[in-house]
This record gives sequence, C-alpha cells and structure tokens, in this order.
Amino acid sequence: MLTAGIVLSIMVIPFIASVMRDVFEDRGRRRRRMLHFLMTHPERVHSRAQLLDEIWGDHVFVEERTVDVHIRRLRQALESSKLDCLVDTVRGTGYRFRRSLA
Repeated sequence: MLTAGIVLSIMVIPFIASVMRDVFEDRGRRRRRMLHFLMTHPERVHSRAQLLDEIWGDHVFVEERTVDVHIRRLRQALESSKLDCLVDTVRGTGYRFRRSLA
C-alpha cells in the first residue's frame, strides 16, 4: 500500500524535473526553497509569517511583503511552463500550492 508521502513524491519528482530548470536559472535560492516547501505541503494554506519562518528562519527581521515579491518572481519563473497558476493566493490568508491545473 502506498502512503501519502510516497504518492506525493511520485507526483512531485516529474514536476520538478520539468519545471525547476526555469527556477534554477534565475538563481533564486529562496524561491527554490519556497517552491519546495509549497510542493511538499500541497493544498495547505500558509500565511506570510509561516513562510517567512520556514524559508528565512525565525531570527531574521524581514518585512512580510517580501514573501509577496518572492511569490511573484516564482510565478514569473513558472510562467514559461504555464504552471504559474499552481501557486495560488488565498485572499486575506496566504498562499498555497495546487495539486492540479484545474
């Protein structure tokens, strides 16, 4: 029987292989970490504060709007593959990664 983690890995690995080239080309280490975090927690909504703690660490003093800038740049990197719609904004709450394009 497949566990959720194994199924997610099977779904994520081909996605990473086809898309990450664009994200790696812009040398955005934080964006790569953000994409990885969102992809490993699909369909869960994360606030800006949660993303800051997870990506930058809890001892860094960065404006929460910094997350918005990195999300925008991540979407721009994914746009060439027409996958920018997978990073979803949940108004008033935060961001999430969708499992499908629908």
